[in-house]
Amino acid sequence: MLRRINPSTVHAPAPSYAQVVEDTDSGTIHVAGQVGLSPSGALVGPDMASQTRQLLANLDAILAELGLGREHIARRQVFVTNMEEYFAQAVDGQVTAYFRDAPSTSTLVGVASLFKPDVRIEVEVTIVRPRS
Repeated sequence: MLRRINPSTVHAPAPSYAQVVEDTDSGTIHVAGQVGLSPSGALVGPDMASQTRQLLANLDAILAELGLGREHIARRQVFVTNMEEYFAQAVDGQVTAYFRDAPSTSTLVGVASLFKPDVRIEVEVTIVRPRS
């Protein structure tokens, strides 16, 4: 069975998708791509570093809603509009610190643009809920 969740602690999704879909039979949880949108839906800044800080906060809010931690993130896909900016300490340092204690698999993809022209980074994750 699929459970759809839209935590109030992150920005509301468009009507066509859910922030989180959990397969309650397998414990696999898919999280929609997170960007630098605050809970009110405003983009937090024009640079990748500020957007990364917010999207990581969004992921923590989603994990808290699920009662899980960063160690349950199994896979991440990162989409960026500028590889140089991503590998600068201001961004790469945040990502490294966030995942250091519980590394996940990762795919990094450079793209021409994301869903809004000012959005510079998007990260989607797959989480696995431990089986009792």
